[in-house]
Amino acid sequence: MDNTVSIFPIDVVVYPNQTIPLRIFEPRYRQMLDKCMSEDRTFAISTVNPDKKVGGWDGPNNVGTLVYVTKCEDLDLTGTNYYIEIVGKERIEIIAVSYTHLRAHETDSYLVCRLLLE
Repeated sequence: MDNTVSIFPIDVVVYPNQTIPLRIFEPRYRQMLDKCMSEDRTFAISTVNPDKKVGGWDGPNNVGTLVYVTKCEDLDLTGTNYYIEIVGKERIEIIAVSYTHLRAHETDSYLVCRLLLE
């Protein structure tokens, strides 16, 4: 597995083998979800660290969980509001975070991280 993945900093803790639902509606995380679903259905999730700014946004803490999307539904059939279910795969250590732009002059892009699988 490549050690660079998309990351969703959110105040939710996911443990390995735990399943949780999420609603994705922010444009930058919809972009992240589109990329995730077109590839291997995985991304990282970590709690937010307000003292660690990346691209003007609160960044993630250094520990998180690699998760796998088991269910993805477009709630209003417009591509603006998704319901997903994720399952924790394994604990990760985040060693670097960067801000990814999908399109030129994009302001709503998401974070990616390099990680160390534990």
